[in-house]
Amino acid sequence: ILSERGRLTLDAPLPGKPHFGVVVTPWIGSAVPWFSLAVGMLLAGEGSRVTFLFDDLPFGDNAVRFRFVRRCIRYVLGALAGRHDVIQLSALQTGAPLDPAARSSVQRLARLNAVWQLRGEIMVDGRQRFTDICAEQLSQTWGPIAQLMRPGAFDVLFVPGGVFGSSGVWTELARGAGIRVATYDSGGYETVML
Repeated sequence: ILSERGRLTLDAPLPGKPHFGVVVTPWIGSAVPWFSLAVGMLLAGEGSRVTFLFDDLPFGDNAVRFRFVRRCIRYVLGALAGRHDVIQLSALQTGAPLDPAARSSVQRLARLNAVWQLRGEIMVDGRQRFTDICAEQLSQTWGPIAQLMRPGAFDVLFVPGGVFGSSGVWTELARGAGIRVATYDSGGYETVML
């Protein structure tokens, strides 16, 4: 992937190779977005077409950390633009109301995010406050993600987690569109699970 001078050089995607949508998101300040970017670059190096899907819409209750990591990711993705398609969710924002099935999914995912965040602690007020924050944020991401997850848009969606943050929305909408989903997590155990 790197030339002798250390510059990024990529050949055009090879015919017959899959088209990957690679979700890149700040993910609570961990190494997750950098792993997603590295995997996307490796897939491109093998001849696959790669589109980086930058989930830059706010998530969680630490806005300062989120904005800092988002700025770092945006800088790196700027270097990839022109060599790869890069789509930012914030460019797709819509204010369309969610249908009842989408609202139900958002509420379920918001509750799961609260369980993850609070590690099962019984703090009714804190749990409900965080659930409400998540539901609002996931409602905002639903429409833009739904615009991207159409049948045939990608052969494979590569997404961190599968439930945490907006990854549950990505996973649900991709599966609904018939897009194969590959998720990964490490859980801090020095092992990556795909």
